[in-house]
Order: sequence, then structure tokens, then C-alpha cells
Amino acid sequence: MRTRMLAVAAAGAGAALALGGCSLLRSSQNAAAVSSSATTAARPSAAPSSYSPLSGPVEAASALPKDCSDLLTTAQLQNVFGAGVPIGTDYGAYAALASIGRTGRVACVFGVGLDSFGQQSAGEVEVSISTYLSASDAVGRASDTVQQDSEAGATTAQISVGGHPATLVVEQGTVASSAPPSPTA
Repeated sequence: MRTRMLAVAAAGAGAALALGGCSLLRSSQNAAAVSSSATTAARPSAAPSSYSPLSGPVEAASALPKDCSDLLTTAQLQNVFGAGVPIGTDYGAYAALASIGRTGRVACVFGVGLDSFGQQSAGEVEVSISTYLSASDAVGRASDTVQQDSEAGATTAQISVGGHPATLVVEQGTVASSAPPSPTA
């Protein structure tokens, strides 16, 4: 099972917009733990629907994190999944993708370790952040991703992260080991 959390995180007219994604590569029990922890820790606002992506701060692609610890610390990972989670990470930086208005993307897979055959595991959690040319590009991309995943059998839930609306996407099936961060989103 794979879970992603999509939230429009920053915006500005004609500026870059960040879109965060989180993939949980474990069981539905862990997905529930993370979504519960994320919404509780974020102290959701009473009316997240009042949030406007166009009113957020502007973030340029050059400001994307350069290290996985800038996205999620080992302590945060272990707080959610427990001390038994491997602490290895896999960082990926991706080029702009003009066809969807993406100006940059970074992704980190956390909980990477070696399986019983000595092969690198797929990891436990994937977090990615993308920047876009405009708020409409980012909002459109998030909407398209949710729609495509839903049509492919995923279930979705509206949640609040940091008081902002987000969509939790739970894909059916498993993710193969040795999978690098996904180049989409």
C-alpha cells in the first residue's frame, strides 16, 4: 500500500508554488498513524476551507531543501514509526518539467536499509516538494494527481496539515523494493 499527502503549500501570482507529497511504503496501520500524527501535530484550523493557495509565501526552486534532514529528521521519523525503522535516506533532485509548469522537485525516501538479500529496500516514507511557475499550475497538478489516482482505484480523504487543506491518497497494492523516488508530481 502506498499513501501520499498532497497539499498546496506556497503561492504567489506568477511565482513558484510548492506542492508537498508524502508516501508511506508500509501498511494501512502506519498510514493511519501518520495521518493522525500529522493532523494532530499540525493543529488544524477550524475552517481549513478558508485557506487560499494564492495568499501563501513565494518559494523559488533554488530554495528547495538540499538534504533529507531538511524535510524530516530521524527523530520525527522514529516518533511516527518507532525506533526499529532504518535511518538511511535516499535524496533525489529532479529537473524542471515544463509540460506541467514544474520548476523544480526534490524527493527523499526515509527508512532505507538493506533487506535480507543485501539489496537496498524501498524505504518507509517518501517526502517530496515541487515548485511550479504559478499557483494555478500547482493546484491543477495536485487536482490532476488526485483524480488520476482515484480513477486507478486509490481512496482519498480530505485532511488538514498546518491548518491548510490537503488530500491523503491511499493507493492499493504494494511498492516494489529498490524503487527510487517517483519522478512525477
